[in-house]
Amino acid sequence: MSIAVQLYIIAGLEALVPVILLIILRRRHRYRFSSVVAGIASYFIAITILQGSFTTTLAYFGMDDAYWAEHGLAMQIVDIVTSVLFQNVVMYLIMRFALKTHFQLYDAIAVGIAYWFGDGFMMASSAVSYGRLAYLADKGRISEMVTKSIDEATLQGYYESLMQPHGLSSFYMQMLNLFVMIAVTVCLSILLYMLIKRKKAKYFFVALGVHALVLAVIELSQYFSNYNYVLYGVENLVIAAAAAVFLVRYMQWYHQLQAALIEKRKAYKLGLKRVVPVAEETEETSAGADEADPEETKPDQASGDTGESMDEAVDTVEGHVNEVPSSGGTDQEENKNERP
Repeated sequence: MSIAVQLYIIAGLEALVPVILLIILRRRHRYRFSSVVAGIASYFIAITILQGSFTTTLAYFGMDDAYWAEHGLAMQIVDIVTSVLFQNVVMYLIMRFALKTHFQLYDAIAVGIAYWFGDGFMMASSAVSYGRLAYLADKGRISEMVTKSIDEATLQGYYESLMQPHGLSSFYMQMLNLFVMIAVTVCLSILLYMLIKRKKAKYFFVALGVHALVLAVIELSQYFSNYNYVLYGVENLVIAAAAAVFLVRYMQWYHQLQAALIEKRKAYKLGLKRVVPVAEETEETSAGADEADPEETKPDQASGDTGESMDEAVDTVEGHVNEVPSSGGTDQEENKNERP
């Protein structure tokens, strides 16, 4: 298979995999389209605006490309810290305030997938450009890509770098890292969802810690190993496996809570069926007795065998509902309150 064809395939996967994941999620669990917009907006705000502005500010104070070339380790640390803070803070704020109405677990997952839409399309565009360059160079028509800003010598240098042993491998590694970061971001969005629903700050700090650990493992190890592609691939696969384990275990736990809630609702409805006949029978008996003692029939007896009043029963069920990390009991019930 030619280099050009491989690059076109890489570009197609980078652009289409996030879309395919959202389509699959949509077919199984409904989420709002605004969640996708929120994910794209989160990336734009966190990376393009905040991180770009921060880099420009540092350059104004003398920390430009030449400075970071001499302080590579410091650059890696600053990049990790800013990426972790900007991404998680922006995602939390958008999920908390922009998607607050009927916000469900699958909305959070959609935000995590859509977050990398922009980066995926930029990477796909780069792969397409290099694929066209490789195709024209093989045909001896590289001059067709010459523009006012890029001369033929520069294009020839790009083509030669592509033909190096690790030239094509770098595109495969970038594609792998994109897919891994999508999985990691979905995990982060779930933790932020738990923060919103449970209102416990520990979930935010867990998200920051997990994100920082992932970036540190990948970025710092590559810096110290002089960008070893084999190590890079192994690291990404290990992180992908860890993310998959987390997602599987979390969804198992989530569905177990849903099943428990369904059983509690069934028990509550059964209790209501018992409450109404007992209450009616008590009223008829009280009305038919000429000399009945008012103290013999008490309001608490209306709950039947449960020994609870109806208000207490409602509070009990509402308490069980709050234990579940979603406001709905089943996917079908969630869909009734959601808007696509």
